[in-house]
Amino acid sequence: MAAATPGTKTGRRMHATASAGAAKPQPKRARQAAAPGKATPVEPVVITEFFETLDVLEQAAAKLQKMPMGTVVRHLKTQPAKLALQRQRTALRQARRMAAAANAVQARLAQPASALVEEASAQEAQAFVQAAEQEADASLRRMIDGGELVSREELARRLGCTTQALSKALGAKRMFCVEHQLKQYFPAWLADPRFDRRQVEAVSKALGELPGGAKLAFFRTPFISLEGKTPLEALAGGRLEMVVRTAKGYAEA
Repeated sequence: MAAATPGTKTGRRMHATASAGAAKPQPKRARQAAAPGKATPVEPVVITEFFETLDVLEQAAAKLQKMPMGTVVRHLKTQPAKLALQRQRTALRQARRMAAAANAVQARLAQPASALVEEASAQEAQAFVQAAEQEADASLRRMIDGGELVSREELARRLGCTTQALSKALGAKRMFCVEHQLKQYFPAWLADPRFDRRQVEAVSKALGELPGGAKLAFFRTPFISLEGKTPLEALAGGRLEMVVRTAKGYAEA
């Protein structure tokens, strides 16, 4: 094959391509890696992307947290029903995966090579865990003080049954509870006359092996599949079948 000379059409095209490649600015990370005279080791791109993604996610989560749930529900209702439900399930599934991934990363960050970084990472991780635990504790405390959660003995009294019967219902997944300061608390709506107890127990069973906190969140969260209502509101409206379907999708997400 003959070599291309500058005077030929092929040669001019190759020369232009080479010039453009030389003139094209390097990405920021590439420039940093190529900068001469820097003793700092080049940070793997995946680590940089990880921390940048955390920043973006934290900012987006903070904005979404401040946004009224009604606004989110109205936005999703403008989407096709199938797409809206898919997005909701995807968000729930991704949230769980991200929580699991965050735990794995936290475990790795707790054992870095440098003793100094190890101490700082451990302190930050401990502070994060403490803050999350304090927020969860405060939330449960508010629900207990507000009467939304009651003790095992109080629920048994309201239902007119024994605490042993509640233990049996827990084992069968027909009921669930959450723990606060080493004590079990049950949703007061399990004995609320506005709801059919058998229907509430059927939904709890449909949620399967999910922990009590996840089941509690389910009953208090508006769903597109329930026309923006919470499962409790939908049950009060006699929509057991739709709530059970939503519960099974939630458990599988």
